Amino acid sequence: MYDLSRRISSRRFRIGAKYSQSFSKSSYEVASGALELGILLASTSIVTGVAGLVSLGSGFGLLGAVLGVLGWIVPHLIGGLVG
Repeated sequence: MYDLSRRISSRRFRIGAKYSQSFSKSSYEVASGALELGILLASTSIVTGVAGLVSLGSGFGLLGAVLGVLGWIVPHLIGGLVG
């Protein structure tokens, strides 16, 4: 009986670790996407000369940075909402 309990506990721990890694990965993907969008908009504003894109790109860049930090500190927060 003790062996069965130990195997179940070890399996539960492995599944929990995969679940946590999945949330962390999802959080970083969202943050990376926001950063890439911010870079794209800022670059586009340089080429086109449209000043509004600078503000929009800065906003997405800031959002990506905040989401990246949150994904590092509390990975389940963003990953749970998105994934």
